[in-house]
Amino acid sequence: MTFDAPTLFRFIAGLWILVWIIERAAELLQYQTAALPYPEALSEIQSPTEHEKALIYLGERNRMTWLHEVLALATFLAFLALGGFGWVAEYADHLFDAGWLRGVTFIVILSVLKGALDLPFAWWSTFRIEEKYGFNRTTVKTFILDRVKGAVLGVVLMLPIMAFAIWMLETAEDRAWFYIWAGYTALQFLLLWIAPIAILPLFLKLTPLPAGELKIAIDAYVKNQSFKLDGVYVCDASTRSTKTNAFFTGFGKFRRLVLFDTMITKLDAAETTPERKREMISEIVAIAAHEAGHFRLGHIWKGVLVSTVFTAGVLFLAQRILEAPELYLAFHVFPPHAAYGLPLAVLLLGKIGFFASFATSYFSRRNEYSADRFSVETYGDGEALIRGLRYLYVENLAILVQHPLFTALFATHPPLVPRSNAIRLAEKTAS
Repeated sequence: MTFDAPTLFRFIAGLWILVWIIERAAELLQYQTAALPYPEALSEIQSPTEHEKALIYLGERNRMTWLHEVLALATFLAFLALGGFGWVAEYADHLFDAGWLRGVTFIVILSVLKGALDLPFAWWSTFRIEEKYGFNRTTVKTFILDRVKGAVLGVVLMLPIMAFAIWMLETAEDRAWFYIWAGYTALQFLLLWIAPIAILPLFLKLTPLPAGELKIAIDAYVKNQSFKLDGVYVCDASTRSTKTNAFFTGFGKFRRLVLFDTMITKLDAAETTPERKREMISEIVAIAAHEAGHFRLGHIWKGVLVSTVFTAGVLFLAQRILEAPELYLAFHVFPPHAAYGLPLAVLLLGKIGFFASFATSYFSRRNEYSADRFSVETYGDGEALIRGLRYLYVENLAILVQHPLFTALFATHPPLVPRSNAIRLAEKTAS
């Protein structure tokens, strides 16, 4: 290493502060952009009254986010400067001799501390802000159970990963990173494969879509495209929120299309006219065709490939970094041990990876445009797709105008107006 521990310490602190400043600047610029006089051209999509409500909603969420992130940054810097990581490592040393158990204990304690910091804000977001704007349906019981299940699932998955990683670091020498990456990737693919039947049902109740016009329309599209599907399911999203969406999950014979039950409720509402019901069915199928496009165009597998390559790079660098005593001294963790060095190196490299967000967000938006074109070309109703997207944006109180920095950093989906224009252009080209 060409730098000492104090220099690395200053680099770590400076990196966390820099990322914090960039994120908060993007949020502030987005709010200022949204607060400008509302373009009259957007009134047909979202009325000025709806925009004002969305702006107030954004403002409340931003204030909570700023408070949360200020506290989180201050806590991290204090924890780093005062030797908090060293205290946790020392406590883990007293509990266990086995390296992998020390590593798991180290990660679990840090996760619990972070969870304790995040919990009040998650509570406030759910039971104050989301409740105020009519989105929340989560009960206290569901809120607690979701977090308990998530924590237990995290520990269950972490135990074999950490045990395998420490074993490899102790026995495989320079090749350890590769074997850790291979084991982690294999587990990741297994989880992606079985998620619809083993993990998703832990949090959402899935039931087959009942027979009816919507099922007939979706089945007809799937059959026409020879798209392999385990089935179309409805999840009880309304037990948590009134927001609506749809998504595909799983691969191969376990691949499922999941619709939020809030979609079905609105479809079957008494005030929905037959004409509007037909329009809504077209909108849902158009959105389903968009999601199918992500599979047909290889976006899912490309994303998985990029993720696995990125993970390989992180683990390769992590193994090199954790061999340097400066890493442990900067975090006040000594004597050095791979059980602590690996998570610390991954933590550091993960924060550096923040700057890749600009690239990942760009490619995500590009994929959305491609999937929109796929929907237009295979389902043939661009206006239905636009209506469906417009409904999702407006009902979920999304802001239609975006600052370029916010878009570049955070927006995985394009703004609605250029997206709608691209869909209409694709429709003209297809015809």
